[in-house]
Amino acid sequence: MLRNYLKIAWRSIWKDKVNSSIKIVGLVGAIISMLFAVIYWNDEHSFDTFHQNIPHLYRVTTTLVEQNGTDPITVGQTGQVQGPAFQAAIPEIRNFVRLWGGDIRNDVSGNGKNLNLNILFADRPFFEVFSFPLIHGDPATALQEINSVVITESTARRFFNTVDVVGEVLSSSADPSFQKLKKPLVISAVVKDPPRNASMQFDLVLPFAFAQLSFTDTNWLNTYLGTFVLLNPLADVDTISRKMDAVFAVHAQEQLGKSTAQYGFDPEIHYGLQDVREMHLNPLFRPGEFNGEGGVVNSSSPLYSLVFMGIALLILVIASINFVNISLASSFKRAGEIGVRKVVGGKQGQIVFQFLAESGLLCIIAFGISVLLLSLLMPLFNEFTGRHYVFLELWNIRLLVYLVTVFAGIVALTGVYPALILAKLRPVEVLNHRVKIRSNRVLSQGLIVFQFSLGTVLLVGALVFYKQLDYIRTKELGYNPDQIIEISITGNRDYEAIGNTFKRELGKEPSIGSVSFLWRYAHSHGWVKTENNRMDARLWSADENYLNALEIPILLGRNFSTDFPSDISDAVVVNETFVRKSNLEDPIGKQLILDENEDYRQTKTIVGVMKDYHYGSLREAIAPLVLSMVQKPGKILVKLEKSRQQEALAAISKVHTQLMPDAVFDYHFLNELNAKQYEQEQRWQKIVTSATLLAFLVCALGLFGMAHLSANQRIKEVGIRKVLGATVSQIAMLLSVNFLRLVLVSFVIAMPVAWWAMDLWLQGYAYRTHVGWTLFALAAVITIVITVIAIGLKAVGAATANPVRSLRTE
Repeated sequence: MLRNYLKIAWRSIWKDKVNSSIKIVGLVGAIISMLFAVIYWNDEHSFDTFHQNIPHLYRVTTTLVEQNGTDPITVGQTGQVQGPAFQAAIPEIRNFVRLWGGDIRNDVSGNGKNLNLNILFADRPFFEVFSFPLIHGDPATALQEINSVVITESTARRFFNTVDVVGEVLSSSADPSFQKLKKPLVISAVVKDPPRNASMQFDLVLPFAFAQLSFTDTNWLNTYLGTFVLLNPLADVDTISRKMDAVFAVHAQEQLGKSTAQYGFDPEIHYGLQDVREMHLNPLFRPGEFNGEGGVVNSSSPLYSLVFMGIALLILVIASINFVNISLASSFKRAGEIGVRKVVGGKQGQIVFQFLAESGLLCIIAFGISVLLLSLLMPLFNEFTGRHYVFLELWNIRLLVYLVTVFAGIVALTGVYPALILAKLRPVEVLNHRVKIRSNRVLSQGLIVFQFSLGTVLLVGALVFYKQLDYIRTKELGYNPDQIIEISITGNRDYEAIGNTFKRELGKEPSIGSVSFLWRYAHSHGWVKTENNRMDARLWSADENYLNALEIPILLGRNFSTDFPSDISDAVVVNETFVRKSNLEDPIGKQLILDENEDYRQTKTIVGVMKDYHYGSLREAIAPLVLSMVQKPGKILVKLEKSRQQEALAAISKVHTQLMPDAVFDYHFLNELNAKQYEQEQRWQKIVTSATLLAFLVCALGLFGMAHLSANQRIKEVGIRKVLGATVSQIAMLLSVNFLRLVLVSFVIAMPVAWWAMDLWLQGYAYRTHVGWTLFALAAVITIVITVIAIGLKAVGAATANPVRSLRTE
């Protein structure tokens, strides 16, 4: 029986090649987009699921109020003291591991090579708590000695060209802990490279005790590293959270009292537990931070996979609408077949199954083509998403379940309704040519409006994406980053001597315009008191060349100057936002107090006000900035002569090697660093643009198919009109006007939805483009052009057909 159904289905598909091809092409586009979305979704939700202890493995979170009167924020970090104290006081905690890394990179030497590596500091049980398999070494003792180091497989090959390296030694001469250790680091184990879907990525793992040689912290109010706990199987998360708060209240009582005196309010801190599997999609960074030192990298947002899946579903719905519309429009051709089947005893269920078999066969063909194209398009998909998927490695039981669900959904969307409509036709009316197919006309028109509304929303989204990124590319940043490179200096070095040598040696080079210093952390900030109020501000340091090198204007007062030796200890330059928020009418000469913590409190004098500039992403509003003077570099900014760039880089590399032979010479152009902040937007622009093109291709194919069927149904009408003198343009307009009207209705419906969605997305940017009427007018023109092309080809073909042949057609 099934064989008979499939044979009839194949004959029906082959007989109606044009419409079958349109259905298959539309389904292929929808299935490919859905497969990519499912792969991305599956990958996003697979992070950190490979750890064997995963049902009982949690990260300690800290909920705190950082400023008086503000809402509490929850971060995925703690200080150094929480882990040991919580395990000692709470018996449900079987083990704990502190992780300090993610943004920490050090220069490491071994076997005559220098590499800049991603370092992770971890407590001894790290390889017992987390499932990172060792190739060589014992997980229980790999981090037991203070000079032990665990190296990844790929890093071992970079140093020694082999993985059999246990017992080999490494050094990191500029690391302050290594300098206090006074002996080499000994490789105790080799670990497989962390899988791509691990939130923790590293090249080397060092004992946490090694880091504590140079930095021990007993402050309960600090949050900068990750603390992970392994619980007993029957432990209750809420109960443990309350116990952690109780431990904090006892141990931090004295520090809370000092903090209240310092900040003027009683800090509120509470602890919680986050399932490790949730970290990737909910990294719990501070606002404005994309990475911290809590060991967690590769962070994402559930919004990305939801948007991707939503776009794929839109395309799938559009393709399904095409399928249903074409099936309904061509149903009159099958009416006689249905009538005969019912007269000879065919039941409604059998007829429904026959049409579902046709839909299923079309879907199988489309799925086969889609999987083949999927393997070919995988490199392009990797470029769009920034991932490294390998086609043959993607397949697993979970993904197959998703695909079977997608297949069943497509068959249901495309086959059930047309099958039920055709199966309900009454045989008497069919065989007497009294069947009325027009009852489906309203539904078909509604589906056309719906699918073009979805396509228009995507089109507007693509245009807004482009406009916002163009706004980012062209917006005046308040400084000039052209031809400036940034070099980071790390480790325990004589920074002042290094800086002075850089300035002296590079000042002799005609290919170099200027050398300036900047000292800052990625998100360093602190409290600043003025005569009027107290605020949180960015606290950076720079030398006298910094503002001139970046061409940042001084609006009031003066820049730092070596002519005023007191500038190093006393002077600050603030930005316009600082002046505005501090309500200082005449800021020059006014004093302010920097009180980031009780050990760092200085009185400074404002000597200048600089123009606001975008030191960060355009997602963030410009915050108050206080710039102190420094004569040692954390970062060296070198301005190059454009025509002599290679000569300048060679000179800088030479000086860098002379001063720091154990360090890797690494530099970045400021323009490249600025662009890197928007990599995610650039990828999504490509994805949305591709999805829009695909959606409108499917819509256009659907319109072409509907125009093809409409022209065939009205073939005699067209012939009569031509005989009576109608011109080609009049007939083409007759066949096109209804479709154009539907597309215009869809655009009117889509406009408010698209405006709302894009306005919501743009709220994520403190500085953003304006979504004006010209953008919607452009979207309307594009939509109409696509519609005219899609239906015009068939309409003109029908209008130029021989009327004699049309009138003879039965």
